[in-house]
Amino acid sequence: MATSSNATLHVPQFSRENYQIWTVKMKSYIKAFGLWDYVNEDKQVPPLRANPTIAQMKQHEEEKMKRDKAVTCLYSALSDSVFTSIMHLDTAKLICDELKKRFEGSERVRSVKLLTLKREFEMLRMKEGETVKDYSSKLSELVNQMRLYGDTIEDHKVVEKMLVSLPDKFEAKVAAIEEFCDLKALTVSEMVSKLQAQEQRLAIKNGDEMEGAFQAKHKGNQPFKKDKKKQGSGPRNGDKKGKAKLDSNSAEAGARNKAKPNQKTKQPTQQANFTDEQTPDDHLFMVTQVCNAASNEVWMTWVYFLANKAQTFDVFKKFKSMVEMESGCKFKVLRSDNGREYTSNRFNAFCEDMGIKHQLTVLYTPQQNRVSERKNRTVIEMARCLIAEKKLSKSFWAEAVHTSVYILNRLATKAVQGMTPLEAWTGLKRSVKHIKVFGSICYTHVADVKRTKLDEKAQLGIFIGYAVSSKGSLDDSKSTTRYNFSLGSGAFSWNSKKQEVVAQSTSEAEYVTTAASTNQAIWIRKVLANLNFIQAKPTVLWCDNISAISMAKNHVQNGRTKHINVNFHAIREVERDGEVKLVHCRTKEQVADILTKALGYGQFNVLRAKLGVSKKFFNEEC
Repeated sequence: MATSSNATLHVPQFSRENYQIWTVKMKSYIKAFGLWDYVNEDKQVPPLRANPTIAQMKQHEEEKMKRDKAVTCLYSALSDSVFTSIMHLDTAKLICDELKKRFEGSERVRSVKLLTLKREFEMLRMKEGETVKDYSSKLSELVNQMRLYGDTIEDHKVVEKMLVSLPDKFEAKVAAIEEFCDLKALTVSEMVSKLQAQEQRLAIKNGDEMEGAFQAKHKGNQPFKKDKKKQGSGPRNGDKKGKAKLDSNSAEAGARNKAKPNQKTKQPTQQANFTDEQTPDDHLFMVTQVCNAASNEVWMTWVYFLANKAQTFDVFKKFKSMVEMESGCKFKVLRSDNGREYTSNRFNAFCEDMGIKHQLTVLYTPQQNRVSERKNRTVIEMARCLIAEKKLSKSFWAEAVHTSVYILNRLATKAVQGMTPLEAWTGLKRSVKHIKVFGSICYTHVADVKRTKLDEKAQLGIFIGYAVSSKGSLDDSKSTTRYNFSLGSGAFSWNSKKQEVVAQSTSEAEYVTTAASTNQAIWIRKVLANLNFIQAKPTVLWCDNISAISMAKNHVQNGRTKHINVNFHAIREVERDGEVKLVHCRTKEQVADILTKALGYGQFNVLRAKLGVSKKFFNEEC
């Protein structure tokens, strides 16, 4: 019994998603029935000739049915929500044009989408733990989407993209492909097959190395079970993407110092773990020093902040000198990853001159650096919590990291019973009375020579850490510039941000704020002038500090104003020309105080009303 071939064809369904893919499927489906001319060109059925034959009449009816059948195919392929938007159209051509207009967009929209896909294609990189299959699937999907939008991407372009976006572990394979293969003739499937074969070889090799490492560890531990703690060199660093690790182990120095007959005191075993943690703008160079003394491990941590990785060598030399001076031990073995900052000629020459044996760790083995990895994570998470708790800006990340390390060195640890890492390192018991809450409000004393009789003796600030080279703490003593411009009953321009300089008195801080307000007033006057709104009278600036107003009106430099930046003195010229006018107001009437000060409930509501801000409740009525 013969069956119809149409029974095996299923209509591609469209429900507002993946319009480009549905278009390709629907085009193939309609062509299978010979109806594409009615959809693409709106083919018209020619009228019958005079005195038609039966065959001509039958053919004419079939052509008319094809026109209706094309519309029926489109109707059956659309969901109800899409069908209701085109059911008023009676031809297949009009239906396709309407769907294209609704779901594909104009030429400009398609160009923007294609540009976004191209940008994503250029930025795509294979991740370290990603497989070749997953990466090739992601890349193929992106290329197919670009082709759906009309862009022609040849296979050799995709092959070149894969070669430049692979991680370092495929570097040898990439070099071989570039040397011996014709990239123009190499297809994407062949490229993926070559990379998958290399991936399998690397997996087998890593498995053998791991098995050999376990066997060596098992054999090495059997005859030395009693001296396990003494013979252990401590954790070693691995190489991890995004982090450069440096591990310095001077266990040999400690062993040799103990073996000297004239040595009276035991020298501790030293191990330093360096972490170069990259941040968007700066680099964090964290040093963790382990001291093995009398079967105890003392983890002492230092942190250095670098502008770039090129400073790593100079910082390492300073750290080496400091550690050797404080501990009395010498660096004998230095273990680092393969980063350029550690493998440069200058770094290698320094190690040779100092007698330091420089070893490179195995790639992609962060497990060897387990202690340093945990320490790094502890410091970063602690710094994140310090910033989040006080809702400070992320620009204080360096201060938060430094404070975290400072506190961790002074906290008790399980590695040393009854002592902190700092106490075990220095041998002195340090006080913690000076420890303060990070991000809390603090006041700094103003010296007598920097203030007059009626000036405030302290300046408000925020505690952001501890000073390294002085006996004191760090605070953000910068004042806040705030102003508010209103027109009628509402504010239209306002500002509240930290000043770029540290003011030495309240009058100076108000003077800097007044200068910033003046600049904003001049800009507003120019905008109004461009709109043909010329302001003949000066713009009134209300200031609640009489000393700041006097400084602006007095053009003679004196001991209180000569140190102020010249840029802030522009207010004098503007005030003299009559563009602005400084008028004193009481503190209770200063609307800008709501932007910086903690006010009482009554005063807050008064100033909020002057800003034009109010609370409205809308009740929905049926």
